[in-house]
Amino acid sequence: MTSILERKYDAQVKSLEGLDATITAIRTRAIALITAAALILSFAAGLGVVNSDPSRGKVTSGWVAVGLSVSIAVLALAVLWIVVPCRWRIPQARYFGMGEPDESDADASDESLRRALNRLVDDFNHNHGKVRRRAMILVVAVVSLIAEIGIILYVSTA
Repeated sequence: MTSILERKYDAQVKSLEGLDATITAIRTRAIALITAAALILSFAAGLGVVNSDPSRGKVTSGWVAVGLSVSIAVLALAVLWIVVPCRWRIPQARYFGMGEPDESDADASDESLRRALNRLVDDFNHNHGKVRRRAMILVVAVVSLIAEIGIILYVSTA
């Protein structure tokens, strides 16, 4: 029969696994954003929306070039921030102690499980903060991509 501490420990381990899945999804979306930005910019340049050669038609104004450059730079830096590895706290088997407890040290196993649970909660809080920051940076990247699309649409209709 499992104790309440063991169930709490299992729940906390699952929470940490959930954070891992979340950061993987955030990183995947960030890579998709930078890919989309590159494709949009390439497509716009190929159609002549972004033009620096007067012999090929209307030259794109300087503010548009600056706006596109800034939006691409912000997007690229945001994606870089998201995908760069950072120091995660990963739960270790050592939280339980050196070996399997026997019946004579049941109190010690509860205490070691309690310490392990406290460490897992600390790890979760540490990692959760990092995941939240990366999620907010992903929002900045999305806004930057929207700005890039808006600038290109403005230029193409002008």
